[in-house]
Amino acid sequence: MSLKFDIVVIGGGPAGLAAAYELSRRGFKTLVLERGRRPGSKNLYGGRIYMSSIEKICPELSKEIYKLGRRVVREVIMLTHGGTSLNIEIESNDWRGGVVTSLTRFVEWLAQKAEEAGACIVTSAKVDAIHVHGNRASGVRCGTDNILADVVVDAEGVNRILLEKAGLVPRLSPGDVALGVKEVYRVDPREIEKIFDLEEDTGLALLALGEVLDYLTGGCFMYVDKSHIHVGAVLYLSNYARFRRTFPEVLDRLYRLPMFRKVVKIGERVEYGARLLPVRPLPRAEMDGLVTIGDAGGYLVHIGPIIRGVDYAFVSGICAGRAIAELLEKERRPPSLASFRSAFNKYVRETSLMRDIELFKRVYTYYEAEDIYSRYVKFLVDFFREYLEVKNGVKSLNETLYMSMRKHGLSIWGLAMEYLRKFRKM
Repeated sequence: MSLKFDIVVIGGGPAGLAAAYELSRRGFKTLVLERGRRPGSKNLYGGRIYMSSIEKICPELSKEIYKLGRRVVREVIMLTHGGTSLNIEIESNDWRGGVVTSLTRFVEWLAQKAEEAGACIVTSAKVDAIHVHGNRASGVRCGTDNILADVVVDAEGVNRILLEKAGLVPRLSPGDVALGVKEVYRVDPREIEKIFDLEEDTGLALLALGEVLDYLTGGCFMYVDKSHIHVGAVLYLSNYARFRRTFPEVLDRLYRLPMFRKVVKIGERVEYGARLLPVRPLPRAEMDGLVTIGDAGGYLVHIGPIIRGVDYAFVSGICAGRAIAELLEKERRPPSLASFRSAFNKYVRETSLMRDIELFKRVYTYYEAEDIYSRYVKFLVDFFREYLEVKNGVKSLNETLYMSMRKHGLSIWGLAMEYLRKFRKM
């Protein structure tokens, strides 16, 4: 059986649903094919959605997104070494830390918006292949059904199985991705606000580095939601061969730290999951009739503790939807790759998306360097502990700094030269 739509979207996650919402509200016949039993059931993320780009491009929707969770007003970076943790914390009521919410809650809300706009969402739908005729994508195949479309929007996620099958992208290598593992605890909202000193609509984001992950590249996190707390770890797969623990062992070590220990005491574990996420720019599949967005299109930025995934998936979907709609209305025929690029870039210039992607391409190797997660973490924890803990008399700041840098093989000159090398790349 053959069906015909204006646009077929593969994947009912943040990117695919955002594109479907934008195209449907402009009157285009849009079909979303989602492999899971409901939108969001196959999605997993850390717990936080940054909001600055969403606010710029969709101010009317951003107000509703904030209502889905807690606005981040406290940000903590925790450095761990030798059984000691050093917390660097910032707190402000106007802190632009985004919102912590369940991805299922966010995706279900977005699916409702897309359906209200007129999109057709089909769940439990496995796409077997993208139809490519000559140099143009013309639809998809689901079992024995052929679905034709003027434009195919691929939002299948980081695994990119269909794009690989079509020969449009290479297979992922361990150096391309990290493995993220997380647990979700259900907690009484009143308990959350009491133990973390939060107001009804405010939340907390925490990242832990160093000893908790055996000083390897990656980190652990905690995000405080309305009635749930998200806890997990992210490890670069390029280091997996040297990893001497299981992820349950990592989480067990994490729960010995004071801020994490509270979660186990007051919460009930209701979810456990894992996913891959890109840690370096991925090559983008491009051809006439095919648009790739979200993780599938490489629209994710991972720079140290900052992981911009859901917001850039959403923004890439909205911008792609606007570009496709403009071209279909103007040209009255399926858009070419060149015309789509031009229209898409016009819309993303309203956000920081492409500027951040370009920065990511230049600096991602800097944040893969293990010194950041091992030697520098050890130095900072030892320095502050030695300075603040009075054991054998008070030491001057300069004396403590010199001793700590010498202990970890660091020097002011060496740090300055390394910074200059990295700065040139940025």
